[in-house]
Amino acid sequence: MPTKEDFELPDELSRLQVRGDGYRPPGPDYFASLADKALSEARPPTRVRRLPRRWLAVAASFLLLLAAGWFLLSGLNTSGADQLAEKTTTVSAEELLADIDPELLDDYIDEHLEDFETELYADYSEN
Repeated sequence: MPTKEDFELPDELSRLQVRGDGYRPPGPDYFASLADKALSEARPPTRVRRLPRRWLAVAASFLLLLAAGWFLLSGLNTSGADQLAEKTTTVSAEELLADIDPELLDDYIDEHLEDFETELYADYSEN
């Protein structure tokens, strides 16, 4: 049975065999310098500055007191509420219903009859 050594390789293949399989290991100092290089390029951890909880509680309390004072002082100033009350007038239900056509009211009641109590509908004088 013939073996690999019995065959002669063509010139191109024999030149490729001499060059090797194409993989070249790194030099012996590569791995020794790799650790030093990684350590030198690593950044030191950044320290996060945090406020103590006591200062945060003081600041939150101050803001809460400031907001409460603003609401209390704005509530004491009733001139805006007085002006709004002067502009709005109370209108009775009879005055509002006087402006609506009675036929429209009857149509609405007929369409929504199940929403009304029968005693209230019976008291309606026009029906």
